[in-house]
Amino acid sequence: MQEEDSVTRRDEVESALADAHGSLSSAEADLAGLEKDHAAAVAEREQLEQRVDLLREAVKQLEELMRSFREEADQRIATVESQRTVLESRLANAKAALEAYWILSPHARHCDGWLSWSPPSRTPITSADLSDRFNLSVASMSGIITRTLLHDRPLRDRLLGHQQEYREARGPVEKGAAIRKLQSSFAGEAGERIVQAALSPLAEKTSSSVRKDLSTGSYTKVDGTYEGLKVPLVLGRGEGMGAPEKGSFANEVKWGRAEYIWDQRDHMATQAEGHQHYDTSVTLCSRNFHDLPADRQQALRDKLREAESPLLVILPRKEELDQACIDVMMNFSVPEVDVP
Repeated sequence: MQEEDSVTRRDEVESALADAHGSLSSAEADLAGLEKDHAAAVAEREQLEQRVDLLREAVKQLEELMRSFREEADQRIATVESQRTVLESRLANAKAALEAYWILSPHARHCDGWLSWSPPSRTPITSADLSDRFNLSVASMSGIITRTLLHDRPLRDRLLGHQQEYREARGPVEKGAAIRKLQSSFAGEAGERIVQAALSPLAEKTSSSVRKDLSTGSYTKVDGTYEGLKVPLVLGRGEGMGAPEKGSFANEVKWGRAEYIWDQRDHMATQAEGHQHYDTSVTLCSRNFHDLPADRQQALRDKLREAESPLLVILPRKEELDQACIDVMMNFSVPEVDVP
């Protein structure tokens, strides 16, 4: 009996021991897994700490770089502000000198009132008013061109080029060629400036050579556009012949002899397509138009009315514009001012 009890207890002990060994093996396996996970976690922490250190160093370097950039930017801003102050002072002095030059110019008395004109408030401007505005003598046009040259360096440089070419010309043949070149190139641009000077008081915004795409896929450049009209504009009877206050209008300028005007008829109609975005438009033409035969005059008026940019024949004759340009070329001298 005792022997059986001993065997039973031994079996129980051996079974318990086996269970203990199994538990120990499982625990050891779990421990090995935990140690592996711990080692991985430690390695990951070390990597994260290294990354944090690198990021801290990068932030430090960026802060130093930003501080350096700010110091350099502050220095540059201070330099620019100093230069701007100098340039503003030079510009103010140059403007004052130009005004003094203008006051002493013999042209000033011919067009000072014309240049300072502004439209009467709330009073519509008609084609008759515009015709009066362009009732200019050669002396007046010379003055307007001279005034423009004082503030328009590209145009001034072109005139000085013609002036030098004329002065260097030898004999009447070369001098005549230089004058014809002035008439064919500079005069047209000078005429456009006169038109801009005449019409710009009517609007808040004036632009020139405004590109407009055409239905043919090509484009045209509108000579003048005027937006934000200060007063209503009434150019004639019928639809499209007027623009309201705050409205807009566009114009082309054809300042030439009769043959030139006639030859430009198709081009003028094409240019008129670029005016469609404005309340009204006109094609301003020199009075040389009246040298055309009556049938051609009517044909050209009809063509441009159909193109919705009717003719307004109010500009002085081309010969008068040419003479004004010649007078300016012969007499203009560059003011000795420090223009920045």
